[in-house]
Amino acid sequence: MASDSKLYEISYFLDADSEDKAREISDRMRKFLEEKKAVITTASALQKRRLAYPIRKKTEGTFGSIKFLLHPDGVSELRDFLNREKNVLRYVLALSRRAEETPRPPRRSFQKRVEEKHADEAVIDKKLEEILGA
Repeated sequence: MASDSKLYEISYFLDADSEDKAREISDRMRKFLEEKKAVITTASALQKRRLAYPIRKKTEGTFGSIKFLLHPDGVSELRDFLNREKNVLRYVLALSRRAEETPRPPRRSFQKRVEEKHADEAVIDKKLEEILGA
């Protein structure tokens, strides 16, 4: 793969009545990417999801995403392919900022740390006497 390839991510909703049909459409997308000499780095499992609003009178769709390396010239062909594909309800094609997935450092906790102070028993007894008036 040429060094001028960039990392892209595509997330999509498919109009598929069955898992087999959704897998077939997803495989066609992967095959198209491989024909364009894209290197698929990660691909999520297909999931049936309810849509936030109806798209083409459909309320459910199959969601999937693929991360891949591709030369920028192939992006317009990929968009044309996705626009021609009737079973793709919606898709988002984005350029990923990081070429390599690196684990993020853990977030710092902003909770105030409470230091335990050990009080002397004589001081506690004195305070109790003051409060209770004994």
